[in-house]
Amino acid sequence: MFSGIGGFEVGLQNSNLEHELIGYSEIDKYAIQIFEGHFEGAKNYGDATNIQGDELPDFDLLVGGFPCQAFSVAGRQRGFDDTRGTLFFDIARICSEKRPRYLVLENVKGLLSHDNGKTFQTILRVLTDLGYRVEWQVLNSKDWGVPQNRERIFIIGYLRGFSTQKIFPITSSEGEPVATVTHGAVSSKPKLIEVTSEVDHLLKEFRTFYARKYEVSQEEICDYLKKWRNKSGWSTKKIDEYFGYAHTAGHWFRKDNNSGSIPNPDDWWGLKKILKFDDTYDKQVTTLEERELTYEQSLRVYDTSLSKTLTSTEEGGLYRVSPTKIRRLTPTECEKLQGFEYNWTYGLSDIQRYKTLGNAVTTNVVTMIMNKLAERR
Repeated sequence: MFSGIGGFEVGLQNSNLEHELIGYSEIDKYAIQIFEGHFEGAKNYGDATNIQGDELPDFDLLVGGFPCQAFSVAGRQRGFDDTRGTLFFDIARICSEKRPRYLVLENVKGLLSHDNGKTFQTILRVLTDLGYRVEWQVLNSKDWGVPQNRERIFIIGYLRGFSTQKIFPITSSEGEPVATVTHGAVSSKPKLIEVTSEVDHLLKEFRTFYARKYEVSQEEICDYLKKWRNKSGWSTKKIDEYFGYAHTAGHWFRKDNNSGSIPNPDDWWGLKKILKFDDTYDKQVTTLEERELTYEQSLRVYDTSLSKTLTSTEEGGLYRVSPTKIRRLTPTECEKLQGFEYNWTYGLSDIQRYKTLGNAVTTNVVTMIMNKLAERR
């Protein structure tokens, strides 16, 4: 349920747990596009609130990452007061009607502390009352083969009457440690790898990038957008809400080379739709061309933290690592950080690729959990 781009199914496919996908539940059109592209023929039962138990075939395992925004810090932690938070009860309703033997749920770590722990206690009580023995643990993706600090709580329920042994707690020492970056070398027990050769290997697939074909003045675009925003009456807050952003639109109306920015093509067309501006700058802003990246040989890694990327600036066609500036992770890098295959989300705009990947479960962690379940069946 709440299947997104298929993180749970990818994790299951990479595990030793034999299974057959009988259907999924998703309403986001972009996530559905990716899911259907990879799992052709899978039936989408749609909105979880409308699924009736008698519509579903019998099944043994229910998995899902019910919407986390209601419990996350970024989502203001409104919990069950947010309609997204109440979607857990649709999972409970379906479990009550279909009685699957196992359920595996994922959510943000903030679920534990929301409302002083009362929200989590409610979830545990509901599942227990439904006849499930419940265990849970916070797991970090960095312990399971991807260089990303991503703590998520996983809840496993076992229907009473089946003798499956519990799998938690799992220690990080059982995982697959990732390479850790140190000054001048990448350390991956037990040997050291020189950064220059490792970086060249990692960046082979990122030899080209897309950039604007025509020079555009950020100050001119700022003045232009301000004029049309004032005509339309849209505030930056309202524009952010329209795009689903937080504190992003303001940068488009800020005449400042350090914090002002020109909208990317997708955002430009979205702005054109609501501000109804003319075609003066359409070509300059939205026409992209593919360019080749060249890297200087003396690449060094300055930041030793997990989930940090190489930092680079453009100078004379060369991309040089800088200790003071960072670049955004590419969509394909985000795919790797979540354990997906290269270009898993290809076909979506970059904005939607980032969004769907950010909402996804790390597939490596799912694989580990399913392998543990397979061992104890």
